[in-house]
Amino acid sequence: MKTGAGPLSASQGSKEFDRIELAAKLFAPPTIKFTDLDNFISEHKLLTGPPFPFDVRTDFVKVTDNTVLVPVTCS
Repeated sequence: MKTGAGPLSASQGSKEFDRIELAAKLFAPPTIKFTDLDNFISEHKLLTGPPFPFDVRTDFVKVTDNTVLVPVTCS
């Protein structure tokens, strides 16, 4: 007597990837409606050099089991 599909069956294995694919589709950026603006942004050089004129460093300190302090240092 068979009670159902096992944990390694093909139908169970594909469900995980179906969920990942659905999440990727939900969080995908919207399509660009105005292609002239896209061309302007990709071709126009607003900034030369690094995007920020400073370095950023992040650290973390565990305060409690549920809390982490994250200082951000800009120099």
